[in-house]
Amino acid sequence: MKVAFIQRSMWEIMGIMFISAVLKEAGHKCEVFIGGKNIVRNLKRFSPDIIGISVVTDSYLWSLDVAKKIKENLDVPIVFGGPHPTFYPQVIKEDCIDMVCRGEGEYAMLELVNKLENGEDITKIKNFWIKQNDRIFKNDVRPFIKNLDDLPFPDREIYYKKYKFLRDYPIKTFLISRGCPYNCSFCCNYGLKKLYKNKGKFVRIRSVDNVIEEIKQVKEQYKIGWIQFVDDIFILNRSWLKEFFKKYPKEVGIPYACTIRADLLNAEIVKGLKKSGCIRVSFGIESGNDYLRNTVLNKDLTKTQIIKAATLLKKYKIKMSVYNMVGIPGETIENAFETLRLNRKIKADWPWCSILQPYPGTKIANYFRKENSLIDIEKINSNRSLLNQKNVHEFVNLQKLFYYYAKFPIPFSFVKFLITLPLDKFYDLLFYTGYAYRWVRLNQNSVGALLSTIVQRIST
Repeated sequence: MKVAFIQRSMWEIMGIMFISAVLKEAGHKCEVFIGGKNIVRNLKRFSPDIIGISVVTDSYLWSLDVAKKIKENLDVPIVFGGPHPTFYPQVIKEDCIDMVCRGEGEYAMLELVNKLENGEDITKIKNFWIKQNDRIFKNDVRPFIKNLDDLPFPDREIYYKKYKFLRDYPIKTFLISRGCPYNCSFCCNYGLKKLYKNKGKFVRIRSVDNVIEEIKQVKEQYKIGWIQFVDDIFILNRSWLKEFFKKYPKEVGIPYACTIRADLLNAEIVKGLKKSGCIRVSFGIESGNDYLRNTVLNKDLTKTQIIKAATLLKKYKIKMSVYNMVGIPGETIENAFETLRLNRKIKADWPWCSILQPYPGTKIANYFRKENSLIDIEKINSNRSLLNQKNVHEFVNLQKLFYYYAKFPIPFSFVKFLITLPLDKFYDLLFYTGYAYRWVRLNQNSVGALLSTIVQRIST
C-alpha cells in the first residue's frame, strides 16, 4: 500500500517518522508532502491508497482546506491524526475526513493499512473513529506501547531523501521517552492521561543503548552539528541519566540540548549535563506569580527552585532558554510584570513568552469554555488572548516585546507606557525581528543560514 503523509510545518514530525518506520518495516511505501503548494498534482504523481494529515490545533483550518481540495480531485480515504483530532475527534463530522486516529498511531495505522490492503472490515480498529455510510464507529484506544525499544528507529529518510534543507540542517532531533508525570493545566498530557486511563504505564523511556545506537546510525549517514532531545523532561529518571552521562561522551560526543524541570535539577545533574556535552537546557517558568503558576497552571514549582536552578546553570556555563506566558485566567498586568522581573533576575539567555491558548485536551480549556461557552478554533493561536478583559491589548503588546524587556534594563515605568500604545504593526515588526535574532542565536546559525532556510521553505 502507498501511504501519503501531509503536514504544514517545515520540520520533521517525530510521529510521522515512527509510523512510517513501522509501515515500511511491513512492506508498505510512504512519502511525506510538506505544505499545500501543488499538493493535488504531487499526490496524483504518488498515487496513494490512503492519506494521513498531521494536525495541531493552529494548523487545523489549513489541514481542513487541504483535505477539501484533495477530496475534490482524488477518491482516497483521508485520516486526521495528531494532537488536535486526538482531543477533538468530532472533526470527523467534516465531509472531507474519513477517519480520525487518536493517540499513539504506529500500530493503529499498521492495522488499518493491512486491513485496507486485504479488503477487511476496518470499523473496529482501536484508536480510530471511522466514518462509513453516514455512521461513525467510535473505538477505544489500545494500550500504550509498553517497550519503546521494540519500535524501529524513526524513518528520517522519508524527509531527508526529498527535502535537502532538512537533511543538511545541522540540528537533528531525537526522542528518548514518552509521557510526563506532571499535571500542568495548560498541557495536553492532562487529556492524554484521561484518554489512556488503565491502558498501561504513562511515562516510558528507551534504554540508553537503544538511544545511542540510533544516534550512531544517524551520525554515520548525515551531518550533525548538535542534537536536540525533544522529550517533555529529559532528566526524569536519575538512574537512566547516570548511565547516559557515562556512555554518551565516549560513544557519541556530540553537543546536545534538552528540556528540564527546575525543581529536578541539582549540582550532580548539572555537572553530568555539562561533562556529557549539554550546551543548553530549556525549562518553563510560565509565570512569576506563585498563585498563577501553581494554583491556576498547576506547575507545582516555586520561585526559589527556579532561581536555584538558574544559579547552578550559570555556574556551570550551560545556556538557558526559558518559557513564559501571559493571558492566564485571573492575571493582571502587574502579575505579568512579576514574570518579567523574574526573567531579568535569572538572566536567561533566551527568554520566550507566549499567549496562553486553551488547546483541546488541556484542563485550562475547561475554564475558557465556562467563560465563553465555546472556544472558537479560528481564534486559537491568533496572537491574542481569548480572555474577556478590557486591557487585553496590553498583554498582547507585552508578549510581543517580552524578549527585549527581559534582556535589557528598560525602566518598568516606560514599559508600562509602551504597552498601552496602539502600535500593533510596529510591535509585530519588533516581535519578528526579535524572534529571528533569537532563532539564529539559539540554533547557532548565521543570518545567512536563516535566510537560506526561509527561501528553501518558501520554494518547497
